Amino acid sequence: MIRLFFTLLLFLCALPQYARAADFDYSAFAQIPVLHEGRIKPLDSFARLHLKRFSGQSHVRDLSPSAWLAQTLFDPARATETKLFFVQNKDLKMQLGLPLDQKLFSVIELQGALAPTLSQIPALLAKEDGALTPAQNEVLQLHDDVLQYLSLMRSFSMILPLNIDLPEKYSDSAPNYLALYPVQDDILRDVKRIIKVKGDNIERYSKDEQKLAALSYQLTILQNAAQNNQSLAIFPQGGPGGWRAPWQVFAHEDLTLWQNLAAAYRSNNAQHWRDISAQITQHAQDNTSATTPQKLKLEILYNRLKPYHVAMALYALSMLLIFAPARFIWAQASFSLAALAHSAAITARMMILERPPVGTLYESLLFVGLITALIALFIALKQQSRAALFAGGMATLLLLSIAPYLLQDGDSLEMLVAVLNTNFWLTIHVLCITAGYALCILSACLAHVALFLRLRGGAKDLLRKLQQNIYPISMFALLFTAVGTILGGIWADQSWGRFWGWDPKENGALLIVLWLIWLQHGRISGHMKPLHFLIGNAYLNVIVALAWFGVNLLGVGLHSYGFINGIAWSLGLFVAGETLLLSGLWIMIRIREKKPHEA
Repeated sequence: MIRLFFTLLLFLCALPQYARAADFDYSAFAQIPVLHEGRIKPLDSFARLHLKRFSGQSHVRDLSPSAWLAQTLFDPARATETKLFFVQNKDLKMQLGLPLDQKLFSVIELQGALAPTLSQIPALLAKEDGALTPAQNEVLQLHDDVLQYLSLMRSFSMILPLNIDLPEKYSDSAPNYLALYPVQDDILRDVKRIIKVKGDNIERYSKDEQKLAALSYQLTILQNAAQNNQSLAIFPQGGPGGWRAPWQVFAHEDLTLWQNLAAAYRSNNAQHWRDISAQITQHAQDNTSATTPQKLKLEILYNRLKPYHVAMALYALSMLLIFAPARFIWAQASFSLAALAHSAAITARMMILERPPVGTLYESLLFVGLITALIALFIALKQQSRAALFAGGMATLLLLSIAPYLLQDGDSLEMLVAVLNTNFWLTIHVLCITAGYALCILSACLAHVALFLRLRGGAKDLLRKLQQNIYPISMFALLFTAVGTILGGIWADQSWGRFWGWDPKENGALLIVLWLIWLQHGRISGHMKPLHFLIGNAYLNVIVALAWFGVNLLGVGLHSYGFINGIAWSLGLFVAGETLLLSGLWIMIRIREKKPHEA
């Protein structure tokens, strides 16, 4: 199969190139629905995800994602020369003979470089992930990406012109596979007849017979390479699960519109391109009830505005304004706008996916960040507390900064696995638990601020207010995490037939509850002095991180939908850093106050 793809690549390189119109309008083209990763999404999202996967970028050269996809589909010859594939590993570059100072490579450049590694692929696939070197992992990913790219490039190869002279017998047909498909069997019989008479030596054939043999060969390559190609499921065929790719319905009447669209692209007819794109978009949306034009437009708007980037910029601005004298009102305004953009982004996700915004680890970070920000904003507005706004802003910025690293190929707005898409109890359980995480993180960040204030000395009124805020926040954190854990047991009983099974994820949730109970009992009973209570609250960041992410690194238990890789070192550094920081603060505060027994 891999060798077939490389043979097809050589064929694609021989296709004629066409100039791209600079004034093409891709807005209608971007709205065309496609079935991808289990849900209906606009081509805009489809293009962005693939572009991010291949290049790690949101644009390539001067092409938008939709423009890049159009070039890939309708001008594959030019697409083979686009420097698209990101290769960073120097060992891999040396192995493949690629320039070390170059990061993006075209599929043409990779073709010869990857060919010697084809024999290694079966052995690499047989190894466990942990046994592979970074270079080996990357070579596997590169092969997979190239195959996926070639699949996209041949999605409409049946309607693109073949760069070949037709034999006289078939000269009345259009030079593409779709037009020649009805007579393909006749062409094959003619070639077999020639071979029977003149053998395999093509030099003995007449010019017309050579054309016939070349035509049969190219049609066979296209047909073999097209088998099982479902890269672009754009034709609704009776429900969401029945969508088909072009080669699966290449005799379908809808292909006529796409053939006209390809012709408009190749001829640089911008007006015709806009008109045909609008017709295809309307036709596709009229033939599916799995989505609506409004949802497709909302997803495109979500993709282009990047609301989380806007929110992060406004949160950062508010952090700077906090330290400006007499500008706290502007810090509050900036923070409020950030929370508004953050809320709008999560609301848009809910509308697009038609589910709560906490189905994945990535989404939980976004949601926890929002709850943290809203609670901090409430305290800041009510008490005019710069410390609360600072703590909430820094926590939210950190969460939003971490979130993208949980995504391999960009934000795909992915569908939930079946076990998570069940009932009311799961939704309430996850919302309660994540709200509890947010309260824990805010309490911990406020405790960090209080510790630094205590180290500096002075500002006793501010320190007292912070401690008065930390007490109820940690109590609410205990309430939400405890209730959320119980609700999780109810859901587990309904889904798995048992309330509690000492699963690592369940143990992680219990760990947070026990830690909070220990802190509150110690404070209320007087066995835990204020400094120790602050240290314990500040360490909540570590407890939450271990329960939230650490247990997922174990790779065991029924919560397999949450398993993640590649963050062990980062998590370990965070735990070690927090432990050293808080230990240092505790020691320095005791030394500075010189009254360790009264601390």
